[in-house]
Order: sequence, then C-alpha cells, then structure tokens
Amino acid sequence: MEGGHKRKELCAFVKSMEERLSFYRQKYNSSEYLSLEWVTPKYPNPKRENGLLIVIEGEHFGKFPQRIYHRFIGDEIITTLAVVNRVAGQADTLTEDQLEMDTSCLCVCEESIQDRK
Repeated sequence: MEGGHKRKELCAFVKSMEERLSFYRQKYNSSEYLSLEWVTPKYPNPKRENGLLIVIEGEHFGKFPQRIYHRFIGDEIITTLAVVNRVAGQADTLTEDQLEMDTSCLCVCEESIQDRK
C-alpha cells in the first residue's frame, strides 16, 4: 500500500458506489478510500490458515470457504475447502459444497473474535 500506508497490513472493505467497486478502511469515525493500486489481497498459507476465506477468482467467486486440509501434487499445494453460508447475526452453517483450489484464488477475511465464536 502507498499513500502513507506503505507496506502496512490493513483491513480493507469493498463497497459498491455508483455501480463501481471501491476499497475503503475505517479510520476513527470516518471512511478512508484507498486507491486500487495500493491494495493487494492477503493470500492464505495453505498449510496453516484455518480462518474464514473468500474466493476472489474463478467460478466460485464470492463464496466463503474454510480450509479442511491440503495435499501436494508435485510441487503444487492444493487446498480442500468446505463452503459455509454466512448470515449476519447467526452462526455460519456448512453447505455440502467442497472445493479444491490453489490459494492464489483465495483471500483471508478479517473476523472479529465474536464472529469466530
């Protein structure tokens, strides 16, 4: 990230405004919009990441999976994921969907402690 946030890890949100997607972060009581060039996804570690993820590329774009396990195919690590339904104010529920993909198609989601519980 640039613009005073050079190489800092920040939690950014995506917002649709005037039919365009924008990245922003909460800064005190206001929103600070971020240039698209400043934002890069936080890719999960396929061997260790057990938190909530989001698919950012491909046919399953927008789904929320969690890692079940990983396996090696040659030098490539393939992650097996369980898809969850997210409903505000309720516990996540597992769907019957399972995905297998490379972590370059995934991004780590920021979760509060309450959301994790």
